[in-house]
This record gives sequence, structure tokens and C-alpha cells, in this order.
Amino acid sequence: MKAKAHVNCAIRLLLRGNEGIPPDARRIAEKYEHIGVRLYEPSRSISVQATIRRQPWQRRLTLARLLHRQIKALPGAPFRRPEAEDCLSMQGDVAMKYICLLALAALLGTASGVHAQSASLVGMSSYVYYNNVATLAQDRVDYDCPFGYVGYSGTLRLELWAFDAPYRSGMAGYRLAVHSLGQLECGHYWYNITSGAIPFSPPPNGRWYFSLLLQEYDNGYVVVDYLNFDGVETFGAPPAPPPPPPDPAYTAVEYYHAGFGHYFVTAFTTEIQQLDSGAFAGWSRTGQTFNVWAMGATNTQNVCRFFSTSFAPRSSHFYTPFTAECQSVKGNPNWQFEGTVFAVRVPDAVGNCPSGARPLFRLYNNGRSGAPNHRYTTNTSVRQTMVAQGWTPEGHGSLGVVACVPY
Repeated sequence: MKAKAHVNCAIRLLLRGNEGIPPDARRIAEKYEHIGVRLYEPSRSISVQATIRRQPWQRRLTLARLLHRQIKALPGAPFRRPEAEDCLSMQGDVAMKYICLLALAALLGTASGVHAQSASLVGMSSYVYYNNVATLAQDRVDYDCPFGYVGYSGTLRLELWAFDAPYRSGMAGYRLAVHSLGQLECGHYWYNITSGAIPFSPPPNGRWYFSLLLQEYDNGYVVVDYLNFDGVETFGAPPAPPPPPPDPAYTAVEYYHAGFGHYFVTAFTTEIQQLDSGAFAGWSRTGQTFNVWAMGATNTQNVCRFFSTSFAPRSSHFYTPFTAECQSVKGNPNWQFEGTVFAVRVPDAVGNCPSGARPLFRLYNNGRSGAPNHRYTTNTSVRQTMVAQGWTPEGHGSLGVVACVPY
């Protein structure tokens, strides 16, 4: 259920005429501007619009009396409550007619035959719906007529609408439910209004803003008041959120030291530049690379890197994504922990990789060069060659899958 207190604020009236606002009428309107009289002139040759804000009855009556004093001072002015026909048939110049129409607006809320749309929503508005049935509720609907006016509203009805933004006059939307109220006598009101169960026509799938419209029949139904409910209503399955962007992949480059018979791999840009520039003598690219993820990427494990100089003059590096193995090597005095360097995904117990990743093989030289060394590759041909040379596969499964890396 949605509910919100509604505050009505203003009434707009239209004065039809063939000429602009006469100076005398403008001066009188300006004189009483402080109690709500406004004149607007969208087009001098077509219409004049007056807005009289809703005031307490005492202030409205004060406005009417002040304007009547001005009218009575003019020749031919009516001394009874004026009608639109009286104003238009008055003797004198057009200024007198506009002054008369202002008084009529103050008394009746209407001028020059234009119907006063003074029905309004008061208090709390709410709705509930389930499947194809809805119930509308409204604390009160007023037909707030000026002093001395007798009559009835046009047929009134409550309508629940859906819009793609909070409702403003003239917006297109979808009418969801209608509850007819009938005609309301001037100065009266309905209260504790409930529609009971009425048909509900859901809008198309999407997110919608709901509004309660009060409509009055005046040669067709027109909106005379409305309330925008807070929040949005969703119909149908909400659109799926866009997939997250893939985690960035980095390239690890492999090098070989012919004098040592050792392999080394790194994804650090600075190290790659130094190795390529010859800063570390003896190392050259093998032409083999594989991709890795940045540390902390989704569903990955950071890889530990170790360095050893215990087998001088040869040195060696060792990589592992396995937490237990990382902790074990940290306890080996022959190896220095250098930190975590990139991220991979861990294969299952038989060496299978998840979708979107491929196996990274680790092979061990069994210390044949006089120092331990490992080679890391995604290339199955390279793996077979190393096995044929006596290197031992390490990792999960019969192939020795140590990690899973992006394609």
C-alpha cells in the first residue's frame, strides 16, 4: 500500500478577450497582488490568464469586497453579485469589463463562462492491487466553491495511472483503474472514500511511477487534481543487470638462461623491460607467454613467488598458488619469499579448469642443472618436450596442472 498526505495549492482561471489587459485593470490587480490576484498575458490579442491562489474564506471575501468597491465606483456597474454576461455587457470601456471579471473570479472562481475546476483531493491517498483487482482509497474529495456560488461539479472520478516519470500535466501514461464518484454539490465533500474491488489493468513490463488523478467531466474528462505516490512499481521480470566487465588479463613472458639451463617467467612490466634491455645478463625470450589475472580478481588465488641463491652461481624462482605449499616454502631457509605477483584460478583435484580458463602446467627439472628449476607453460607440446627431457610434472591430475589462467 502507498499513502501520502496531499496539499492543494492553487487554482487557475482563464479570461477570454480580444484586447490586452487595460491599464486600469492592471493597476487594480497589482494593488491586490498581496492577497493573491495575478494577471498573465500569454498573447495580447488572444487571452488573459488570472491565477487566484487558494485563500482562507475570510481572505477571499476580503478580496471580493475590495474589488466590488472598485466596480461600484464605475458607471453602469452591477450592484448585485455579477454574472459573466453582466461583465461583458457593462457600459463603459474595456477596463471596466476586466475589473468586473476580476471580481467575478474572486467570487465564483470562474470568468467569461469558463468552468471553475475546484474539486480537490484532501488528506491521504492510497491504493492496493493484486493480480487484476485493485482498491483505491481517498480521505476526502472537496468541491470548494467561492462565496455565493450554487451548483454541482461535473461527474468526478478517481483514476490510478502509471507513468514513466512522476506525473505532470499533459503526460501520456497507462490508466490502470477507475472509480466513478458522481457529481458533488458546491461547498460539500465526500470522505472515507473506498472503491472496493475494481478491475486493474497492469501496465507493460517495466518500472512505473503511480499517480492518483481526480478527473471531472466538462465536455470530456479533465484532470483537476492529482497525487504522485512515492517510489516505483515493477512489473514483469526486472531487466537483468549488465554482466560485470571481465577482470583485466596480463601477459606473463618466459625467458631462458642458456648458461644456467633455467627458465624464468614474469608479468611485471618493469622486469620485462629490464630483461629485454639486457640489464640481467644471459636471459633471452623463449617466445612463450601466457595470460594471468591481476591480484584480487574475482574467484582467483594470488600466486606466491620465491627466490633462491642457495645454489650459486645459479639462482632460481618458484611459483605456487596453493596456500599450503606457499606456507611450507616460507619455512624453507633456502627460499626467500618475494610476495604475491599475479592471480590464477585453482584447478580441481583432477586438474580440470573452470569455464573461461585453461590449464597451466608446472614441470620440475629434478635438480639436474645443479639447482632446482621449474618451467610453467600452457603449451601441451612444450610440456611433452620437457617430459621427454626428464622433467617431472607437478600439480593436480596426471598432467600436472598447477593453475588455471585466462585464454
